[in-house]
Amino acid sequence: MDNLKMSKRVKILVYLTVLMMTACNPALNWREISLNGTMIKGMFPCKPDLFQRVIEIKGQFARMNMLSCSVRDTQFALAYVELGELNDVPVVLLNWQFSSLGNIKANINRREPFLSKDKVWTESAIKVEATGQKPNGDKLEVNLFWFSIDKTIFQGSVYAKHRDRDAVETFSELRK
Repeated sequence: MDNLKMSKRVKILVYLTVLMMTACNPALNWREISLNGTMIKGMFPCKPDLFQRVIEIKGQFARMNMLSCSVRDTQFALAYVELGELNDVPVVLLNWQFSSLGNIKANINRREPFLSKDKVWTESAIKVEATGQKPNGDKLEVNLFWFSIDKTIFQGSVYAKHRDRDAVETFSELRK
């Protein structure tokens, strides 16, 4: 009888140990990341890779920087471009919105101002919650936001099979 009680205790202890180890190893490992060349800091749930490419905007070339990582079937990305001599920040932001939403054949569920808690960016910032599709036709749940600081424009994006609202909110809380 004592061996049976001891065996149950060992099983319970092993179960609790496994449970505790799982809790200490979360799938989303949040870390603060500074965007080089900007005053912005953001939280990423995984270690992002940096991608750079030259893009053409209104006949001028500019470098786009993008930090991106994927975890749990969700891609988190924050891209930014210094516009240099271009003065049409609102027009470029609007074109970026149309392009991003068009690329995924988006159906917009919600569109609202993207407010800065510490007034870092302009009041014309916008955020969108949408559904769309990957190139292969698979469904996507998407959260996007766009804003500018002086002549630097930004786009944040979360592309997921299933939206995690807490993760989207944490990722969207940018600061100086």
